[in-house]
Amino acid sequence: MLSVLIPVYRVDVTQLVSDLHQQCSALKIPFEIRLRDDGSDIMYRNIHQQLSQHFQEVNYSENTSNLGRSITRNLLIQEAKFDWLYFLDCDSDISKNPELILNFWKQKDEQALISGGRIYQKNPPSNPAFYLHWLWGSERELIDPKLRMRDPVNHFLSNNFIIHRSITNKIQFNPRIKGYGYEDTLFAAELIGAGFQIKHIENPLIHAGLDSTLQFIEKIEESLINIQRIQELCIEQGIQNPLKSKLISTWESTRKFIPSWLVKPFLPLLKINLKSKNPSLVIFDLYRLFYLLSLQRK
Repeated sequence: MLSVLIPVYRVDVTQLVSDLHQQCSALKIPFEIRLRDDGSDIMYRNIHQQLSQHFQEVNYSENTSNLGRSITRNLLIQEAKFDWLYFLDCDSDISKNPELILNFWKQKDEQALISGGRIYQKNPPSNPAFYLHWLWGSERELIDPKLRMRDPVNHFLSNNFIIHRSITNKIQFNPRIKGYGYEDTLFAAELIGAGFQIKHIENPLIHAGLDSTLQFIEKIEESLINIQRIQELCIEQGIQNPLKSKLISTWESTRKFIPSWLVKPFLPLLKINLKSKNPSLVIFDLYRLFYLLSLQRK
């Protein structure tokens, strides 16, 4: 009845799978846990191949190359045995929410995507190299479900949600949006446009996989490239861009007047602060805007 679907990339999910198996078993329903690796190193692939031998309900598969989050999720949907699909990210920690699966199971809705949200550790990481990611997540991603419901599309995060197969038969992740970022927002917008609902509830897991500052900046840069891709896709299809934020509205109002050559020299200077022990989210917002402006076509 329940397919737990986890795209895997360079993370050991042994503990996560064990915790999930315990919670799913407590429901006393048929379930499976599907792992699909998206081009990890051989070390991780060997570990996860063994999980499928240890747990009867675990199914492990691999992409032949790194295909990205959208395609990997779609492949998991196609392979899933059951009609209820629970997605979570591989760098999740569910140990602090022993009723995570039960809560989703009680509130499932065939006409709605149910999103549980995420939290971060309360205390900052001891290693300052991971501080920027923790600060960003703690300050910008921890939003009360009632506030998330005011804009269910732009507050949707694809790291923790349950959905019925009947919805994914009509709406899946756009394979043209590759890399990190905003593929979930586009998915949510298309889902709403097809007449389905998004419900945000208080059922979080911990985002345990903090990236180093340089890794996190690279991911954010990927997400900014995706903003431009989605903008171009919407223009191509003659539809309204679903992405809404202060960053995007500022970018749209200034990109015609600020050339890329003007902002590019400032990016290395702003990055000095971001790599420091006390990074500023205001500086990070400016960095994101300047980087987005630097992507302008000549």
